[in-house]
Amino acid sequence: MEQKKLLNFAQLQKIFDFDSSRTFFYQLEKNGTIPPSIRQNKQGYRYWQTEDLPLIGSVVSPIQGPPNTIITAVYVSKGGGSHKTTFAYNFAKFLAMQSLKVLLVPLDFQQSMSKKFGFSNSTRKKENFLPGLYEVATQNTNIREVILETNFPNIHIIPESVNIVKLDVYINSCSYRENIISDLIKPVTGDYDIIIFDNNPAWNNLTINSIVASEFLLSPIGTDSHSLEIVPIFLEMLGQQLSRHPLKDIMLIPGFTENTAIKRGNLEALRSQFPDKITRNEIRKSSAIDEANACNLSIFEYDPKNAICEEYKRLCNE
Repeated sequence: MEQKKLLNFAQLQKIFDFDSSRTFFYQLEKNGTIPPSIRQNKQGYRYWQTEDLPLIGSVVSPIQGPPNTIITAVYVSKGGGSHKTTFAYNFAKFLAMQSLKVLLVPLDFQQSMSKKFGFSNSTRKKENFLPGLYEVATQNTNIREVILETNFPNIHIIPESVNIVKLDVYINSCSYRENIISDLIKPVTGDYDIIIFDNNPAWNNLTINSIVASEFLLSPIGTDSHSLEIVPIFLEMLGQQLSRHPLKDIMLIPGFTENTAIKRGNLEALRSQFPDKITRNEIRKSSAIDEANACNLSIFEYDPKNAICEEYKRLCNE
């Protein structure tokens, strides 16, 4: 489960980029505009809990919610290790801290995202079984019954059911199979500002469905030499597989396992080839990210003053 962490005024300033004085901020607390702080130490230093962040963000964040629900798919063009779930998790937390309502729909057989929020499905213990999209599709389960609140305000999730593999097989047997998941989530689309699909690395019916249902595709990519070959093939495959559907707005998010001259050169080559698709900001490998993951915290909660937090914030804003 997600760990608790306390944040002081200076850390909150880093998270939200507000320039209010400490006195003004404390006045917001006194007026009840933001949640009350926790006093610690003899000096009475004030701290706020991570679950207070969305309420504080609703007051101080400059980001406004979209007029209509935005649906986004996160998918990688090759296997794991590309920060896909880490990015989706941090992105969801970032949006929630700006007081936007987020629905996470993970479609990964490994249940990585669900486990981050403390939901672990098992076939061994029936009492721990959590229904998901498969049950909505095949057993007339109401989709609102499978949406769960997480322990972070403004984030809801449809945990991956142990039957997520069966859902892929079921979709394959349907007519108009690219639209099954879009139809399943339609009743709740208007309840959220952002819906995020976190896909598994396989190109299967679940992946195709989530991309068809989405307006945007966010794809973390590597910056090794192999990526110079993979990215063009990936984009061509998307065009072929989604030929009956409008091609999505695609943002390729470069990631570094090492910030070397070779990988910088590879990134520049990708930017030159796809100038409108590569984000200006990238995901850099960092021990702070690994430590935050181990604690089931976003980097914004774990270490707001770390340089990697600032980089992630710029990426999420972009």
